[in-house]
Amino acid sequence: RDDVESRGLGDVYKRQEERKATRTSNMKDDQKQQLLEDIQRVMEHTDEYCQQEFTVGSLAKLIGSNERYVSMVINDHYGKSFTELLNDCRIKKACERLTDDTEYANLTITAIGQSVGYKSQTTFIKQFRKCTGLTPSVYQKFVAEDRLKEHTVE
Repeated sequence: RDDVESRGLGDVYKRQEERKATRTSNMKDDQKQQLLEDIQRVMEHTDEYCQQEFTVGSLAKLIGSNERYVSMVINDHYGKSFTELLNDCRIKKACERLTDDTEYANLTITAIGQSVGYKSQTTFIKQFRKCTGLTPSVYQKFVAEDRLKEHTVE
C-alpha cells in the first residue's frame, strides 16, 4: 500500500514538473531573450532595484511584462528566485558604495544598506555576509588595506 501511495505521489510531482516545463516553453526563445535583456538592463544599468519596495511586480511593470514570465526567465537563466537575484544586485551595489571614497564616503554602513533598499541593518548585514562571506565593515576594511598596499608599492 505504501508503495502505491508513494508511486502516486511521484506521479504528481512528475506532472507538476512537466507543467512547469510547458509553461516556460510556451514563450518563444526570442521572447525569452528579449525579456532577459530587459531584466538585465534594469538590474545592471539602473538603480531602480535600490528602492525598498521593489518587487517582481515593479520589475515586470518597468519592462512591460507580467510577474509570471519575469519570474520564469529569472529562474531559468539565473537559476535563482527574483528575491535572490535582487539581493545579489543590492549587495553588489553596496560593495561599490562601501568603497566609493567620494560620493558615499560620509555615509554609515546602515545608510549604505538603506541606499540599496534594505530597511533593516540586521537584514543588510545578514545578506551581505551571505553573498560575500564578510560583514560590510570587514569588507570595507579589507578594501581600504588593499588600496593602502597598492599606494605604498608604487
